[in-house]
Amino acid sequence: MISVIVATYNGAATLPLMLESLCQLQLPLCGCEFIFVDNASSDNSADLILDYAEKLPIVFLEEKRQGKNFAVSCGVAVAKGDLIVFSDDDIIPNSDWLIRYEQAAQEQPLASVFAGQVRHYWVSEPKSWLEQLALEGLAFAGTPESRADGPIGAVAIKGANFLIRASLVNHFGFNTAIGPTSSGIYAAGSETEFLLRVEAAGYTMQFVPSAMVKHIVRPNQMKLGAILKRYYRIGRGMEATGVSAFANDLETIFGYPRFLYKKAVGELIKSTYHVLTGNKYQAVRVLMQIAVQFGRAEQWKFNRR
Repeated sequence: MISVIVATYNGAATLPLMLESLCQLQLPLCGCEFIFVDNASSDNSADLILDYAEKLPIVFLEEKRQGKNFAVSCGVAVAKGDLIVFSDDDIIPNSDWLIRYEQAAQEQPLASVFAGQVRHYWVSEPKSWLEQLALEGLAFAGTPESRADGPIGAVAIKGANFLIRASLVNHFGFNTAIGPTSSGIYAAGSETEFLLRVEAAGYTMQFVPSAMVKHIVRPNQMKLGAILKRYYRIGRGMEATGVSAFANDLETIFGYPRFLYKKAVGELIKSTYHVLTGNKYQAVRVLMQIAVQFGRAEQWKFNRR
């Protein structure tokens, strides 16, 4: 059986599209269940999910402790499948999504993790620079459109679309100190942290582009500020889950490495130049790197407390 686990927090804006798309799925021969875990939502997410309980094999749970990994762990505890797919409450899967995963798991018994393609469902028309970022896998949790079937590293896997054999989930578990919370201030990369530990233990990971979902991108997420906040959180996650980008004895200003301010000024000048020459794509790429660096610095500062 395949267990699909979805943690949701105030997902009412996207759940109707997602739930309706799940009704169009070709179900795998091994059977499946959809485990939705409401993580203390204040909207009508629970009602929306329960409305589909007669149309889909839904298991509905509630987790009052705020934090995505608390919710995910709650779902893992009741999952019946020997294969577990992790996804989000804002995706639209292709109709053969689970079939493709089932085939991959059968054909490659030595592989332990399978990651699928993540494209985008635009609620409103994206700007050209934003669409280019998305095609390259640099926006909205997408994977590069050009990535081919084959081995994949943990850091390239997106949390909205991957499958893992259940025995590994139960062995490694999820770190509840990292990942999304209702505050919006957190180190991103809860799935990455988990997968890095699985990878370090020597388990094989494969990319299955045909196991595709589309991430629902809403207008408020397409604003530059929202994109930079996302990369700031990504920076925090990189610092929290990997080797630090900064030495411990650096001179600081307001707790941040002093050299970072000078570097940021230079990068802002570079970004401005790209704007003036009409290259919005490159301008945003530079700003994204600044956001990552300050996110890493924020986590470095937090780790030194």
